[in-house]
Amino acid sequence: MNTNTTNPAETHRRNNRLRELARRRNRQYRRLSATCTHLTTTCRNLQTQVDRQESVIEFQIHLLDRTDDHDVFRRFFRMFVERTGPLFGVAMLCDENAELQLVGRFGVPAPDGVNFCQAIADAMVSDMLESPEVMALDAYDNLSKFPPRLHKYLVGVNILVIPLMVDVGQLIGVVVLYRKGEQPFTDDDVALAEMIAPPTAAAAQRI
Repeated sequence: MNTNTTNPAETHRRNNRLRELARRRNRQYRRLSATCTHLTTTCRNLQTQVDRQESVIEFQIHLLDRTDDHDVFRRFFRMFVERTGPLFGVAMLCDENAELQLVGRFGVPAPDGVNFCQAIADAMVSDMLESPEVMALDAYDNLSKFPPRLHKYLVGVNILVIPLMVDVGQLIGVVVLYRKGEQPFTDDDVALAEMIAPPTAAAAQRI
């Protein structure tokens, strides 16, 4: 004969205890998961910063033996292509009258025509002069900045405007990069541009 009896109160306490342990385990798991996610994001961001810094150092080393403006901007453009893939661009420098003049155009697989590159760059100059900082924008969302004849060519075009300044208030030129096919410039692209613009300006001024 089975003489074991179950105490309802004891069973209730045991069940409550098990539920509390389960809740604590779940809270600990959520905290651990959040910590792991944060650490993963932090490590990824640090790696991105290290990669970017290495690119900048390599770029500055290449600038040491540049012999003319074309060498400077060719290397500038190549670094962006190597990091982010095909894109197009135009470089402009101030002449002796402090007017921006086109000194180079670039593109993978091939540069666009001079007139198109010049029109893209010219459309960016007024905003850049008003606020000389690296700026990314969707061209089609900003059609009012461009002449009407360009509008049909701007679908899916994203632009990165990079002022070249050797010091505060000393603008010597601008680089305008653009991508086609709905490929926006990233925060990493903007950060990279901000880092390499000063040495590029210094190299261009020195030549």
